[in-house]
Amino acid sequence: MPSLTRIFKKALKIPNAVQLADAIRSGRVSPSLRITARGKTDGAGAQAHACMSALAFANATGVRYVHSPFQSVAHAEGDPLEWTRRWEDFFGLGRGEVEAGSDATAEMVDLKTFLNQTKLWKRHDIIVHAEHFHDFCNRQPDVYLPVLPAIRSKFHTSGGLNRPTHAPSGLVMAVHIRRGDVSRTDTETASRFTDDEAILATIKQCRSLVTASGSACHIDIYSEGRPEDFSAFADVGAHLKIGLDPFETVLGLAHADILITAKSAFSFVAGLLSDSIKIYEPFWSKPPSDWLTLDAAGQVDTDKLRQRIADLPNVSTPGI
Repeated sequence: MPSLTRIFKKALKIPNAVQLADAIRSGRVSPSLRITARGKTDGAGAQAHACMSALAFANATGVRYVHSPFQSVAHAEGDPLEWTRRWEDFFGLGRGEVEAGSDATAEMVDLKTFLNQTKLWKRHDIIVHAEHFHDFCNRQPDVYLPVLPAIRSKFHTSGGLNRPTHAPSGLVMAVHIRRGDVSRTDTETASRFTDDEAILATIKQCRSLVTASGSACHIDIYSEGRPEDFSAFADVGAHLKIGLDPFETVLGLAHADILITAKSAFSFVAGLLSDSIKIYEPFWSKPPSDWLTLDAAGQVDTDKLRQRIADLPNVSTPGI
């Protein structure tokens, strides 16, 4: 059996976006390099997150991002091609960007090939593609912050950040609960499952601080499954939005005053689109530093959350 040291050294040699960033910053790569995210065929949230990571990488390293439209998005409802087009238009990440395939003279090279063939590094006609640039962004997640205004503007162009005409009074807390594709008893997905008790503890803490601010607290639960499986949340006065149209769900999560994410790219992306309070449940995707992070008991730093609530423009009594 190979030693842990040997495994670790081997892992360091695997070409990734961190190594590409180092090569760019050292001046060993042509400044005309372009990068794009392509090749994923999973859910819409994961694919949008991949593009956002590429935009953040390009901005942080000074290379140019070119957009590769979604080719296939999982969980299609109806015609798969129309489903994919709807998600592409909905996020609008290609708005104002050059499309990756529009330059017939450019050569598309995958990240691994590019890093392993240094003869490509000084060429001016290369577009490096990867499924995502998460390994780079997870090391320094604040690289998202400079590009989020542009990402939100793209989304806003599609009407994505418009609040509903009949918004509830007070502050809106949106809670994403991952259920449909994860299970407590499934060894492959159990790590992405969060018990009701932990989520209820988070809701209780947040609601108590909102109430202390003098504002009403409207709680929306977004998930998949049977409504009866969420009776514990209905019992504490939450409004169940189970099995909604996924586009409507993204909107509900993104425009909430307080968003409590799940271990999911779907709500993580909604958090990146949101300019309000984000409460993050830790998983492999690392958020920018302006998010608040839950502990193992489902609690967040009380003083920080209290101040964030006080800073919201629609809090009736500032200075909790």
